[in-house]
Parts: sequence; C-alpha cells; structure tokens
Amino acid sequence: MENSIELIKFSDDYLPELYEVYSDQEQRLNILPKKSYITKEQFESNFKRHIEFKYTEFRIIKDNLNKFIGFVIAYEHLPEDSHMKVSVYVKPEFQHGAYGLVAVVKFVDYLFKFYNLNKLFTEVYDFNMPSIKLHETFGFTREGHLKEYKYYDGKYHDMFIYSVTRGIFYERIKGLHLL
Repeated sequence: MENSIELIKFSDDYLPELYEVYSDQEQRLNILPKKSYITKEQFESNFKRHIEFKYTEFRIIKDNLNKFIGFVIAYEHLPEDSHMKVSVYVKPEFQHGAYGLVAVVKFVDYLFKFYNLNKLFTEVYDFNMPSIKLHETFGFTREGHLKEYKYYDGKYHDMFIYSVTRGIFYERIKGLHLL
C-alpha cells in the first residue's frame, strides 16, 4: 500500500542510494544543480557537512518493503519568524503514485508540530508540474516568481516560491487519513 511509508532519520547506510540520486545528471537539476561530484568520497564528505550544518531535518522515504523512495529536507529554520524551507525528492519510478503526497503530509505535519511553525516555504522549478500540483493540493500558494533564477545545463530557469500556513495545511488534509 502506497501510504504505508516511513520517514527515517539519515544514517550512513543511505549514502550509496543518495549518491546515486545526486550523481544522476537528470535528477540533479531537481535537487542540487550547481554541484557536480566527481567521486563518491567527495559526495559523502559534502553531504555529511550539509546534514550537520545546513539541514534542520533530513528524512529518507522508505516504503513498507524497505525500498528507497526519496527524501525530504527542512532547512533555513528561522525560529524568531516561525518558518523554514522544505524540499521533497521522489525517485522518478515512484512519482506517479501517492508516495510524494504521503511523504509531504507526514513531514509537514511533523515540522509544524515539532518546531511550532506558522509557515513553510518551498522553491519549485516553473516546469516541474507534478511538484506544483502536489504542493497546491495541500494548500501551498505561489508567493513569488523568480525569473531566470537557477542556472543549469547552459540556461537559466525560473523558480516559483510556494508557502503554506499551519491553519491552511490542516484544513486541507482534514479527512484524508494520511497521518
């Protein structure tokens, strides 16, 4: 069943799967377009620094068969303003199911409760329609359009900034039985 996923804390055991995703030229655009890792060791060293210093939360998405589905990240936490940024990555072969929906709901619920946040933000490429649809389903609204913001593969791409407040999120998921 697709909604029986777990969000698991990072451990070194997941580095090979993460390296595979971050090394894939096509997928890297959706994750970290400016980095190019030559070796697995470079990736592991840099990624561990991000876990320690940059990411507030990082969770692996696994299904009930223990398959690596993707990951969710929270970063740039500003407690005084009661908000932070989030990002979700689901491997292409799992993007047409409910894995991303369930992961976003579980992660956002956790962040709102554990960090007592009022608002979450995310950045989405203007061409990433599945991500736009996913976020809008749960009450995220577009607050900004950054034109030619990210440079990748020889050209600039626009980014949309989406956000959701605690109240709107919980109103949207009421009755979905995803938690």
